Amino acid sequence: MVVLRWPLAVIISCAVILVWIVDLLAILIQTIGGKSQKRSIAQKKRGLIAVSHVAWSRKIWQRNHHTMSLLSRRWKVLYCCPVPAQDLARQPGHFLSIRHEKAGANLFSFICPVLPGDTLFPFVKYINRLILYSALRRYSGSMGINADILWFYYPQYNYILKFFKDSLVVFDIMDDYTALARSTWIILERERELLKQSDYTFTGTYALFFSRKKYTKNIEFVPCGVEFDHFHQAADASLPVADEMLRFRRPVIGYIGHVGKDRIDSEILEYLAQSHPEWSIILIGPIELHKKSISHFKNLYLLGPRNYEDLPKYLKSFDICIIPFLLNPLTRSINPTKLLEYLAAGKPVVSTAIPDVERFYGEIVKIGKDKVEFEREINNLLSSDSNDLVQRGITFAKEKSWEGMTEKFIDIIEKKMQDKQKERMDKVL
Repeated sequence: MVVLRWPLAVIISCAVILVWIVDLLAILIQTIGGKSQKRSIAQKKRGLIAVSHVAWSRKIWQRNHHTMSLLSRRWKVLYCCPVPAQDLARQPGHFLSIRHEKAGANLFSFICPVLPGDTLFPFVKYINRLILYSALRRYSGSMGINADILWFYYPQYNYILKFFKDSLVVFDIMDDYTALARSTWIILERERELLKQSDYTFTGTYALFFSRKKYTKNIEFVPCGVEFDHFHQAADASLPVADEMLRFRRPVIGYIGHVGKDRIDSEILEYLAQSHPEWSIILIGPIELHKKSISHFKNLYLLGPRNYEDLPKYLKSFDICIIPFLLNPLTRSINPTKLLEYLAAGKPVVSTAIPDVERFYGEIVKIGKDKVEFEREINNLLSSDSNDLVQRGITFAKEKSWEGMTEKFIDIIEKKMQDKQKERMDKVL
């Protein structure tokens, strides 16, 4: 794919933004003129609008994708990913998703181009608020839904709440966004605002729950699940290994997930590659790490992302699965989704000392507190019978379904919606 130069990306993004601003003006004129909408509020169906920082993609399938896909069985879901114009320039493939597209029977997703700089300049925030409102109003209208639930995955765009005062507001925190290298104090401020504005907050890790509970009483730790049957295919002898994995020498030490510089401990990878040239170390996922730092090792391979549907075929070829994460403010608040996927696949796992991993998986995952320990744990697993460990991992993963997690969400949200409706009725009376 030819990468679009950033000026062209900005021009196209601004053109789309202009269209949505015109749409917004038309909506306002229609409202002032007293014209009726295509569907009255009473005629519209219950709906959920999700605002996420992660686009809808089958190559990146995370907590938000699993959750919204399952919730769309109950409600119509509109999934919006705002993307600043300069990021569209870096990821031109997003242009293909700018338009409203169907992602499931009751689920629609779209990329919404916005102006960069809303964390620095107040006027940009006001423009982006109008852009987002216009886009959400337009697409929710075409779906025939109300914004009964407004679900945030990232706090940057909490300012759109001004237009959704009657919605039940949910904040689902997957990562410590305030610890990201690109984060600013504004993100911290907006997160704390959203914690107070939300009717309910969920966290994907215990560490996040513990650190955020002082800002809100309506908060609960709901750990991630796993699509067990999908990943357990890797333990099936009849499943073929992905063709491209056949060229790698055994044993294969594998990782699946973001290969990001704020997560991956390249020093551990270098140590493993240098100490064991007979190992093939495979990393699968979006690459945000500087390749030059590790590319000179002939036995270390960065394959890039692969389709979610094909991951069991890759996992089948792994002898050991690893989570070689740095220990920093971001990763100390992580509960890796990939860990349950590894266990469901029937693979032994070695991880660095991530607090949630030690707390919840300490009996079934080997922990390497430094590069030497990490290498030693891999070696021990390769040279010993790990069947008991693997079976305990499979049993553990089998009990952690995404469906069970989503049912918990639904129970809490339905009760909150009833409480909110009762509060409105009390005010009227």
